[in-house]
Amino acid sequence: MSKLTPKDARNLLDVYFQKDTNSETVAEADRDAKIWLRAQTAIVKGHHARELAEIHFADLSGKATPTQLELRNQLMKTIWLQAESEQLASEEAAAHAETHET
Repeated sequence: MSKLTPKDARNLLDVYFQKDTNSETVAEADRDAKIWLRAQTAIVKGHHARELAEIHFADLSGKATPTQLELRNQLMKTIWLQAESEQLASEEAAAHAETHET
């Protein structure tokens, strides 16, 4: 069984999600990059990495079923939402720690 590489993950993300290159501030651009990296890491090493790899390579060989492709769509959405949620939680924790540092 082949594994997905970071490049494979970036390609999947490019297909499913448009990278925001018009961030208004450095902080927004930094946040977007962190979400992108979290999602990329989850695709390569996360809970569904093996399943995504199987579907990806079946798709490349033209053997993926419609059910597999729909599952990949759902997994990609779930991974993205989880990455956004983790980033938000990280930012909230950092803000909370900052307000209690005095």
